[in-house]
Amino acid sequence: MAQKLTRRQFISLSGASLATLALNGCSAPTAPAPTSSEPTATSSKPQRGGLLRLGFTDIPDDLNPWQTAGEADMVLKLAIYEPLVRYDQTFKIEPALATSWETSADGLTWTFKLRSGVTFHDGSPLTAQDVVYSFGEILKPANGYMGSKTLSFIKKVTSVAADTVQITLKQASIDFLIYLADAPSAAFIVPHTKTVKELMAKPCGTGPFKLKEYRPLASTTLIRNEAYWDKGLPYLDELHYICMPKMATQVAALRNGELELLWQVNSDTIAALRKLPQLKVVEVPVNSYQPIVMSVKQKPFEKVKVRQAMKYLVNREAFVKTVLQGRGQPGNDQPISPKAPFWGNVPPYPFDLAKAKALLAEAGYPNGFETTLATNSSYFGMLESATVFQEMAKQAGVTINLKQLPADNYWKDYLTYPMATSDWKMQPSTDQILTAGFHSTGVWNETGLNDPTLDSLIEAARSETSAAQRQKTYTKIEELVRDEGAVLIPYFRSSFYAHHAKVQGLIYPRNALMRFHTTWIKES
Repeated sequence: MAQKLTRRQFISLSGASLATLALNGCSAPTAPAPTSSEPTATSSKPQRGGLLRLGFTDIPDDLNPWQTAGEADMVLKLAIYEPLVRYDQTFKIEPALATSWETSADGLTWTFKLRSGVTFHDGSPLTAQDVVYSFGEILKPANGYMGSKTLSFIKKVTSVAADTVQITLKQASIDFLIYLADAPSAAFIVPHTKTVKELMAKPCGTGPFKLKEYRPLASTTLIRNEAYWDKGLPYLDELHYICMPKMATQVAALRNGELELLWQVNSDTIAALRKLPQLKVVEVPVNSYQPIVMSVKQKPFEKVKVRQAMKYLVNREAFVKTVLQGRGQPGNDQPISPKAPFWGNVPPYPFDLAKAKALLAEAGYPNGFETTLATNSSYFGMLESATVFQEMAKQAGVTINLKQLPADNYWKDYLTYPMATSDWKMQPSTDQILTAGFHSTGVWNETGLNDPTLDSLIEAARSETSAAQRQKTYTKIEELVRDEGAVLIPYFRSSFYAHHAKVQGLIYPRNALMRFHTTWIKES
């Protein structure tokens, strides 16, 4: 995954003009207060029927239920498949395919009672055998699924009865249920009679929608699951996921009625969309960040002093003003959002050109260096941030060449470059963010950092039952990431969604992974 300039004007600014704007903090106006914060449920009676068309910058290139390549992929598969438990928009755990659960005193054995009357899209009933089979595939290292890492603390999954399963852990985890519920883990349950090859050709889950048509990298059409276990749901007849790589195309489609919902809205269009009476813009406050990551496996970023020099080159207030139009707050090079639990209020590195130059000289680069930064324009903020930092770095003799990669291959190729922009949303638990992004074995360890001290702190916090002690440990972790980590996190920002006023019952989780089982269309 900007001031009063249009996006086109921002990108086309000359180096000198952009440098002056970014380094001096510019004179962008403070963003107006949002017209809506986290949404509340509608008081109208839901209507059955209708079509919801969503605009995404990309669409998954396969339908493997356990292979989640990005947020658009996860949103699609959450409509088709379900885990044992799920969470609401505030990350509170609630029943899904399991109606109840209990754990042993040591936290290592969990027993789940399955919901009765649940059927897969092919009509077969849900049983414990399906759960055991699904976890067997998910956890198999040879398959290379994300869940084999995020759920690696699971020792075994066994059937106790036709409607009961038991999960035994290697290590107790405070956030175990969150991991089961989270889409990146993709702990989705499928029929034990289906192979992965069969599921990729014809998905078969228990979710509220089932596949009608799939066009790789173009569009996906889902229709209502008439046999869904949650009686009366879903309300919609159809869901269409449409790939539109350019934000301008998405906005035009929303305006003229070709789309009902935009999954992300950039700062340039928020004010204009709010003026249209048929549209609503919703803000989920300060729930994401867009780091500039440095590969510690490539020169010169294997050196801590070079990484620290980059941090001293960041004018954080200027980033917020130029890229976000003030809709956010300065970041401090650690990934826990101010809105998240266990946020450590660690002070950021100040902009200090002299300090940056001194550190570069100590690292053997007295005249700076030249490098390449991969970026992409499909996720608003990434290209803009890359452009702003490119100008900031020039002052220390650091030449950053921007490499714009195509949207359809960006997340496959971006980490092959010395630097890259990324996009993160708030996760349901602090352990998820740190384990996935900063542990040496993390599935999204974008920098390649391998720090035994950092690993041990993350692992210690995972099973700590005292919230106060966890806060102390997490603050130490955040300080360590700020000081030695290979990430620049200039800001935390809000996520914005735009949709037609007739779209009701939307759920906006803070990690942007939307579900549409309660969504409906209000006909005039």
